[in-house]
Amino acid sequence: MAGLEPKFILKEPNRGTHTLIYLFLNWKGKRLKISTSETIIPEYWDKDNQRPISNKKQLRTLAPILQKELSILSIKLDEIDLFVNDLILDLKRDKTVSLDTIQKQVLEFLGRKMIEEVKPVNFIEYFTSVVTRMENGTYLTDKGTKYSPNTIKSYKSNLLLLTDFEKEIGCINIEEIDIDFYNSLLQYCNQIGFRTNTTGSVIKRIKAVLHTAFEEGISKNTIFQSNNFKAVKEKVYNIYLTSEELKKLIDLPLSGTYEKYRDVFLIGCYVAQRYSDYSRISPEHIQTTGNGNKVIDLVQIKTKQRVLIPFLFPELDTLLQKYDYKVPKIVEQPFNRALKKIGELAGIDKEVVLTENIGGETKERLVKKYELITSHTARRTGATNLFLLGYSAIQIMKVTGHTTAESLMDYIKVSLEENADKMATQIETE
Repeated sequence: MAGLEPKFILKEPNRGTHTLIYLFLNWKGKRLKISTSETIIPEYWDKDNQRPISNKKQLRTLAPILQKELSILSIKLDEIDLFVNDLILDLKRDKTVSLDTIQKQVLEFLGRKMIEEVKPVNFIEYFTSVVTRMENGTYLTDKGTKYSPNTIKSYKSNLLLLTDFEKEIGCINIEEIDIDFYNSLLQYCNQIGFRTNTTGSVIKRIKAVLHTAFEEGISKNTIFQSNNFKAVKEKVYNIYLTSEELKKLIDLPLSGTYEKYRDVFLIGCYVAQRYSDYSRISPEHIQTTGNGNKVIDLVQIKTKQRVLIPFLFPELDTLLQKYDYKVPKIVEQPFNRALKKIGELAGIDKEVVLTENIGGETKERLVKKYELITSHTARRTGATNLFLLGYSAIQIMKVTGHTTAESLMDYIKVSLEENADKMATQIETE
C-alpha cells in the first residue's frame, strides 16, 4: 500500500551498549513509532538491511553465543516484518483505516495492548506496579534479563521519595507530569540536600517509568522525551591508582578475607575490566595465541563484546596462579567497604579536593584517596596505566572493550602534571 513503509531503526545508533529496535511506519503523512522490545548493540547492526549483521566474515570474529543471539534476533524481526506486510495487504481494501487501528494491531501482535482512551492514572500507583513486576520477574531489562536487587532497591528508594514529594504538591497523575513538575522536583531534591547526581538518578528512573507507561499504552505523555526534562549530572572526581600505589597494595602483609579482596582488586587493575568480568575469570578463559602469548579470552557480560587481554604484567600471572587461575568468589558490597580499609592500611592517603553540588550549592572538601576506592577503580586504574605506558587508544580499546575513543578517555584519569611529564618523555625519546 502506497505510503505505508515499515522500517526497523535503532533508538540510539551511536550507543556502545544495547539499544532498543523500533518499528517505524509512515501512514498518510503521519509517522508511527513502536518499540519491538528487542535490543542490539549498534556495532552488530546492518543499517542498510535493517537487520543484525549477516556477513559470514564479520560473524566469524564473534563468540558463538553472540552469533546465535543475532540469528534469533533476525528471525524475530523477520516475523514482525512479515506480519506488517500481511497487514498492508489486508488494509488495501479498507481506505478508512486509521493510524490507531494500525498501532493496535501491531501492538497486539507484539503481545501488548493499547488503551483506547487514556484515563487518569496515579503515577505512584503505576510506579509501584513497575517495581512489583521487577521483583517477580515479569518486567525485564532491555536485554531481556531480570533486574538486579540493587536496581530494584534504588527504584524502591525513588518510590519513597515520590511519596513524600506527593505530600508537598498533591496527587501526581501521569498525564499531568510536565516541566513545572520537573522544576518543583529539582527544588525539592535540593531542599533535602541531594547531590546533583543523586537527583539526576531520580529523574532518570522517573523518565524510564514514564517511557514504559507510554510504550504500554497507559499514557500518552511524552514529556520524558523533552530535552528540558533531563537527568541533571555533574562530573564526578574518579581516581586511579598509580603503579607505586599498586606496589604498596602488593607489599601489604594481609591474610584471610582482606588478602583475598586485595588480590581480586589487583587482578581487576591488571586486566582493566568491569567487576562483573574480572570477578569471574576461570581456567577456561586462559588461552594462547598463535604466537604463543598467553591471553585471557572473555565475552563481557554488559556488552557481549569479546576481548583478549594479554598478560602485560608479571604480577597478573602470579596472582592468578595463586588461585589456580580461578578468581575467588566474593560479594561486591562488602568488597567495596573492605577496599577502603585496605587502601588506608597500604598508606594510599594522598589528600584530594572533592568538589560536589549538594542541595544546589557547590561545596569542596578534602578526602583521603583511599576513601574513593571502589571495585570500579580497578577498570580506571588499568586503562590509565596502559595509557601512561604508551599504548595507543586503539590498543587499549581492544583490551577494555570500549567502542569509541571518547568513552575510553572518560576512563583515563591522567592529571595535568602526569600528561606534561608523558609529553616531555616522548620528546626526549624521539
